[in-house]
Amino acid sequence: MSKKTVLITSNLYRPNIGGIENSLFFIAQEYIKNNYHVDIVVTDINNTSNEKLPYYELEKSGVNIYRYDSSSVIRRVVNGIKIYYKLLKKYKYDIVISRSHVPVVLCYMAGMRNIKYLLAGVNFEQNSIKNSLVRSSKIRQYLSFYIHHYLQFIAVRLAYKNFVFSKNMLKQMKQYLKIESNIELCKPGVDSKIFNLVSKSERRELREKYGFTENDIILLGVGRFYPVKGFKYAIESMIDLPKNVKLLLVGGGEEKVLYEKIIKENNLSEQVKIIGPVSNTNLYYKISDIYVLSSTHETLGQTVLEALVSGLPICAFSPSLTNILTSTNEITDESNCTYANELSSKALAEAILSSINKLNSNYYDREKISKEAMQKFNWSVLIEKLS
Repeated sequence: MSKKTVLITSNLYRPNIGGIENSLFFIAQEYIKNNYHVDIVVTDINNTSNEKLPYYELEKSGVNIYRYDSSSVIRRVVNGIKIYYKLLKKYKYDIVISRSHVPVVLCYMAGMRNIKYLLAGVNFEQNSIKNSLVRSSKIRQYLSFYIHHYLQFIAVRLAYKNFVFSKNMLKQMKQYLKIESNIELCKPGVDSKIFNLVSKSERRELREKYGFTENDIILLGVGRFYPVKGFKYAIESMIDLPKNVKLLLVGGGEEKVLYEKIIKENNLSEQVKIIGPVSNTNLYYKISDIYVLSSTHETLGQTVLEALVSGLPICAFSPSLTNILTSTNEITDESNCTYANELSSKALAEAILSSINKLNSNYYDREKISKEAMQKFNWSVLIEKLS
């Protein structure tokens, strides 16, 4: 009996680092467990180094990775359609899953019709001008923004079915993409073999390895260094926190220069550490005490799920605040989260202090936080939905 086949596609994959890239990996691994033939198709863009990524490679698990030249818009379109068409003729995929709108359109143009679009976000809100870095002229910025908005508008209509991770995204799809049907709500998973609550002795050893003591309170933030992630608030909050409170920022991006400036101007080099992009983020969850979600916009928050499974309580801006569009309240409650009730670094510092006090008084049950998150967020459940 021949294997069933699945194509998983997006713009980027490993070695690029991010929530979408991670989701491609874990979705692929889950399908491998279920005896599927799995292909991943992405562009050849490498945001981590100048290394030229191969057009084909085979992962140890058996996942085939295909990349195509996207050095120009024309090449991206032509090469994308070519590789999708070639693979479709060979495998006649049972399932096609896309995490981005451009591949949805290209897959459709290549002849695929059973495309399931798992939205990473609604472009009109997530990548709006107010949430973007000004890297080019306003004309080019607006042009790019509206092109991608209309491509996503088309993609949700070409897809066989659309999937979103939160009620917030459902609302945004209705508001900005003018679509109300053919949408299903689902939740991502977390690999509990990678992200988990470690023993006190293992945690102590890891802390010593990374140069921290038992008296240090370690805050963690993971993600791209981009305005909507709000890491600026997290760094500035350290001004009002005790010296034994340390903030670790794991990630990379264009705001790194800004973060380094804030750290230097406020003499925070002993309290704030920029780790940079790494593949083993799970180690930083294991040594931390609290996860700080400083985002002003988050479709759900894969890193929040990873933190919860690792037994970390969350500290975040309240989703009820103006200019805050997150779904934290859909995955947390008062047993595992403390909210800042104002969009400011001072309010975030106060919420962090409150969270630290809860930790010290044993209000937070880390084992319970981890166990409940493992039960709720499972990749196999998502695979059942997508299949």
